[in-house]
Amino acid sequence: MTLNMTIVAPWGVWQCYDHRLSKIKETRVLWREDLSVKHVTLQCPDGGALITYTGLGAVDLPGERDVPISDWLRRLVRGRTRTVDQTLILLREAATRDLARPAKRARQEHAFLVGAFLQRRPWWAIIANLGGSAGFPVVDRFETAAGPADTKPQKLVGGAGRDAIDRDDKALLEHITHHRPSKPDDYCQVLADIHRRACQSKHPAGRWISEACTTVYMPPRALGGRSTVHWSKPNPMASKTLPPKPTVRLGVDGTDIVTLLEEQLRLAEAGTPKDPAEFRRRAEEAARRAVEAPDL
Repeated sequence: MTLNMTIVAPWGVWQCYDHRLSKIKETRVLWREDLSVKHVTLQCPDGGALITYTGLGAVDLPGERDVPISDWLRRLVRGRTRTVDQTLILLREAATRDLARPAKRARQEHAFLVGAFLQRRPWWAIIANLGGSAGFPVVDRFETAAGPADTKPQKLVGGAGRDAIDRDDKALLEHITHHRPSKPDDYCQVLADIHRRACQSKHPAGRWISEACTTVYMPPRALGGRSTVHWSKPNPMASKTLPPKPTVRLGVDGTDIVTLLEEQLRLAEAGTPKDPAEFRRRAEEAARRAVEAPDL
């Protein structure tokens, strides 16, 4: 349950995603948290992609339970250099293998929303397990729908929270999709404002959206983008830290290294840094995992 928005245009790709993760049994919410990172940034030899998702928040793997989908995704694509197209084909095949069965069992729609640049040409893609009957749309495989966005910019909106976007904000989202901003940060803020209003609306779908959201921008050269965390209210989780945004560059996944460095910085600020030998050991493990290819 979430709200994700993606704009794909010749002048850039923007994504906005929330952080809510809910455990639901039948119609009852067992627990929820607002620390889920539903995004991975990819840099490939021929371009780059921003990937977010709706649906399953975690998956059980051999020997592991409740692996976050963003962790599953970054592990999947690291360890080998692939083009954008090769990466998305791999994602579709792996999603069919690992996610399709638990999603169908839970009757859970799951979709990866992708904005990408290939040789500076914008493309959108949706990789999803939809296509069944109206009464039971979830199928046991993932399929890809994709197309260029150079002559017709595209917006992709996913998650149960999309129903909380009111008519005016739907029109605003349509408008910014087709108009180049004077500054990329302007659209990051517009998307965050739409998210905030949906979260704070009286629509029942608003309860599926976290107070915080993260916006990510990628320019046509697929390098030098940035991400920003936005809070709808003064940070209610000041004592908590969102996990770092996963980024895989040419098959190298630096997420664990960034996590370790941020942890060391917090400990140092508190006056209790890790033992140098322990820090070195964990850094070496993180560096090994950064290029560890999955056992497919």
